[in-house]
Amino acid sequence: MRLLTTLFFFLIVGAMSFSVAGEDDSERLENGYDEHVSVTAARTPIPIDETGNSITILTREDIERRGYVFLGDLLRGLPGLSISRSGPAGTQTQIRVRGAEANHVLVRIDGVNVSDAFGADELPLEMITSYDIERIEFVRGPQSGLWGSDAVAGVINILTRTDHDPGGSARIETGSFGTVRAGGRYGNGNDRLRFDGSISHVDTEGTNISRQGSEKDGTRNTTATASLRYTPSTKPFSLEFSARHTNSTSDFDAIDFVTTGLPVDAANTTDTDLTLIRVAGRWRPEGSRWSHETTLSSVGTDVQTLLNGIPDTSTRVDKLGASVQSSVDLGREGGSRGQRLTLAVDHERRDFSQRGIASPFGDPNQDQEIDNTGVSVEYRFRSRERWAASANLRHDRNSDFDDITTFRLTGSVGLKGGKTRLRAAVGTGQKAPTFIERFGYFPNSFIGNPDLKPEQSIGLEVGVDRQLGKSAMLGVTYFNDTLEDEINGFFFDATLGGFTAVNESGKSDREGLEVMFTTPLAEHLDLQATYTYTDSTQPDGSGGSERELRRPEHVASVSVDWRTAGDKLKLRGSLNHKGRSTDLYFPPFPMPSQRVRLDGYFLADVQVSFRLTQQVNLLGRVENLLDETYEDVFGFRASGIGAYVGIGFRSDAR
Repeated sequence: MRLLTTLFFFLIVGAMSFSVAGEDDSERLENGYDEHVSVTAARTPIPIDETGNSITILTREDIERRGYVFLGDLLRGLPGLSISRSGPAGTQTQIRVRGAEANHVLVRIDGVNVSDAFGADELPLEMITSYDIERIEFVRGPQSGLWGSDAVAGVINILTRTDHDPGGSARIETGSFGTVRAGGRYGNGNDRLRFDGSISHVDTEGTNISRQGSEKDGTRNTTATASLRYTPSTKPFSLEFSARHTNSTSDFDAIDFVTTGLPVDAANTTDTDLTLIRVAGRWRPEGSRWSHETTLSSVGTDVQTLLNGIPDTSTRVDKLGASVQSSVDLGREGGSRGQRLTLAVDHERRDFSQRGIASPFGDPNQDQEIDNTGVSVEYRFRSRERWAASANLRHDRNSDFDDITTFRLTGSVGLKGGKTRLRAAVGTGQKAPTFIERFGYFPNSFIGNPDLKPEQSIGLEVGVDRQLGKSAMLGVTYFNDTLEDEINGFFFDATLGGFTAVNESGKSDREGLEVMFTTPLAEHLDLQATYTYTDSTQPDGSGGSERELRRPEHVASVSVDWRTAGDKLKLRGSLNHKGRSTDLYFPPFPMPSQRVRLDGYFLADVQVSFRLTQQVNLLGRVENLLDETYEDVFGFRASGIGAYVGIGFRSDAR
């Protein structure tokens, strides 16, 4: 506690120590995001060519061009990433990065961790729709040295949309599977005070998850956002407030444990409410090398499960976070070197409440809490000789688990001529045990383990980015990661007489290759292609190894964008391939579980946009054009071909 108090005092008073002007990348972002600068790959905004990690950024234009409703579809086709969805759009969606577990990716909204601490401790991606998203940053490789737990394989940062010109917009869409989508947003203000708000709704009847029967499994999602930014005329500081609320209701089928072990029609639903509130203040005294940022956040997640309309279980997780960060520019103004030192303290408290019906298996009702404090330091160096490096060190102190220290080192160098960049990164990741693993579910049948250690990994990557000709770009990255202390959440302990969670012995290895290529094919015609090879194995319990579940070796995508002069008509076609993988099938008792094969598949999509007037756009989209039949999860059928049409409106308040 004395260390934290001292560091906090140091962060607050440090601005008084320096009075020489220095450049701050955050100033470059005051009036919008720079496509060449990341706000996720370092503790302060950093030019992408100064970090050694692989980074993919989807801009607002990219998101609108794709036209998809849900976040999972937006991410499909990005290098290093595979999608697993348990049925049609809006059902449970997981992402796996570079062969890691689904809960080994830190997902943030406007810089706040939004994972649901219940169950597997991952964000239900099916809850996030695309309407209000301004930008998505996807940083690959271990990032726990920056952001702490969850960032084992990477970080996805979703940034809410803001318009710097006053005005509003609206959109309505309808199509296959009884789908209706509508949304509206409005923003206004000036250089000192700015407000933005939006509301959107999606309702789809969906398709049947089960291989038998005809009951449809749909989803309903309503999301509202609001933000307020205040900057005094003197601009020594700024104050931001943002809020987000999502209500999502998804249908799901039961499992037939008696005859097939597969999904069977049932009127089951999961109702989830996600509420995020964030307040952030930034202070950079005029003429000072120092900048400061303080953030307070609250994330609440309520989940209610109903089986055939009857309430079954409910959980609530409240996360209160506070972060204090201070940076100082160390290099001389106008010199050949730039250096930045950043110190930060992050604290998070999680309160967990579970309610359910007591049974012979036990009583699931419980209330728990966990506190975590992380202290981190970051040093960045850049040279005018086209090379840069960074080092991060972080120590996390948890109320229930062992302390853990993580790091990250990156380097980047541009070769003479400016067309080739070499980059490398090495770091460690950590994933804290989930509430269920720590405290259990049914005390008599699934027992929490207070002695669990965080999962730990070490990973490296080496890459090269090369400009070919005038406009084509080729990026190639090799990655290698090793995970140890992996948590097995379904271990039967004969001594305890029930299932529990344990840290496994042995190591899981992941390595692979990512390739990304972009080029103009002609005027107003562009091509982008990605390919990822992943070899992901885990101990098989008998001294050998086996492929990890739902990790395809091969994932690839290609897309072509065409537009007329003046962008009046835009067309996009894409083809995504997910190679074959394995899954686990649980047949009826007493048969043991079986490893089964999931076939690979191709998904072809087409999007079109036609600008009728300066304020009106006509929109169209066809998904799964080839009407592919496929399953990402064994026994859970995905949707077939679907077509959608819509219209978008824009207004100008000036």
